[in-house]
Formats: sequence, C-alpha cells, structure tokens
Amino acid sequence: MKPYNLLIVEDDLDDQLLLKLAFADDSINYKLLFVSSVDEFIESIPLWPVTPDLILLDINMPILNGFEALTFLKSSTIYRQIPVIMLTTSEVDADIDRAYELGASGYITKPDTHIGLLKIAEHIRLFWFGVAKIPTRLV
Repeated sequence: MKPYNLLIVEDDLDDQLLLKLAFADDSINYKLLFVSSVDEFIESIPLWPVTPDLILLDINMPILNGFEALTFLKSSTIYRQIPVIMLTTSEVDADIDRAYELGASGYITKPDTHIGLLKIAEHIRLFWFGVAKIPTRLV
C-alpha cells in the first residue's frame, strides 16, 4: 500500500513534534509534511511532490490564519476536494461554525496531553484512512 500524505499546517514546534510522535507508531503508512505558517503553505503548494490526502490545519497563526488557508483551498479547483480537519486550541462556537461554513471536513480541539494527541492521531487513522477510505492520489 502506498503511504498516505498528511500535510500539517502548525506554527507551534512543540505541537509539530507531538504530532510526529503521535503518528510514529504507524509511520510506514503515513508520510507527514509540516509547514509552519499559512504563508509558507500557500507558497509551497506548487512545489509539493504529491497532493496531500488530508490536511490538518491550525486556526491561530500569525499573519494569515487557518481560515484564510481554508478559504484559499476551497476556492481552488485543484485543491478543494482535499479533506481539511481543523486541529486547533479554539473551542469558540463561532470558530467551529465558521470552519464548517468555509468547507472544513472536521474540527478537533487540541488536547493538552500527549496521550490525548495519540488518541486523536488514532481516530484520524481509523476514520479518515480506514472508514472513509481516502484514495491516494497520483500527481
């Protein structure tokens, strides 16, 4: 089986490390790519060797935020079909509503423990790459 490509847009280096560790147990099936800002995300899209199968997107980032990245993706004829899960610290109802209105496929509040993040990674693997059966894409 070809590994799934998971793009994670996250500015916090500690959260990046924790996400790497959370997916490490099953790393043969997942190729993780991290970008640290929405600016970097938008600039790097044409350079991606493959289209991501799933994007985890933080909302609260400097300069451009996750909503702006989500709007960019969903307005693109090339990238709008990629499922995007908001993975953020915000539990504000207005943020949750806005994410879904802009086309997010899911919304997960970041846990404050490593164990919680391991559980989220497991749920993502089981649902998005198991039940939902996201097909791998060829570029």
